[in-house]
Amino acid sequence: FGNHHILHTVPDWAQGARHFVSCDYGFADAAVALFWAVGARETFVLLGEVYERNCTATDFVARTHKRTKQLGLRPDYYVGDPKQPQVAWLMRDRGLHVWDVDKRAMSDRAAGFTAIVDALAVEPVLGHPRLQVVSEQAGAPFGCPNLIREFRTLRRKVGGTALEWSTGAVVGDDHAVDATRYGIMTRPRPKAMQPADDMQRYLASLRRRGRSVPIPLTGRLVGGTPQMNAKELPHG
Repeated sequence: FGNHHILHTVPDWAQGARHFVSCDYGFADAAVALFWAVGARETFVLLGEVYERNCTATDFVARTHKRTKQLGLRPDYYVGDPKQPQVAWLMRDRGLHVWDVDKRAMSDRAAGFTAIVDALAVEPVLGHPRLQVVSEQAGAPFGCPNLIREFRTLRRKVGGTALEWSTGAVVGDDHAVDATRYGIMTRPRPKAMQPADDMQRYLASLRRRGRSVPIPLTGRLVGGTPQMNAKELPHG
């Protein structure tokens, strides 16, 4: 986990993207909620976190809801901890849309960690990893300092094998990493885009460069993904 995984500003596309929240709950251990933005080509940016110890499930859900509002997000869904179903129950009591997790899939640590490792690899087409994390430098309420710390300090035990991902095979805090694992195992997809989206973004890029925009365009933006290059715009 290196500097190319960390963003010090929130990407322009993140505000209009699909959002969701994934959780890993503990009391003596940390209770974690992570706030995701999902872009094109299965690109994920983690915008912010809740990371609290000695926090009851009720307080954790309340703090997660509060941070959602602080970030200005309207998540499509929340992913509760598959081992702590009371968190999902409390979220539903608040009227939040909770993802019905496949407990067997969520408990498959090998598959989850493999998906994380794959997303952390630099994608040749993008020129950066598909999974990136916003730092505290972006300014409150954004930033995931504890997730960054966990990614940098989590290690395999001496003598462990490359394919072993059990709890006993690693050393260090993994609460935020587990919340990442639960989130990525929902196989999130970006919002569907309409043709007007691409044209609106292209026209906005012309305005930023001080160029005239000869063609008026009506309609509203729907969805949101990283900006497209002009040569990628649909023709016809």
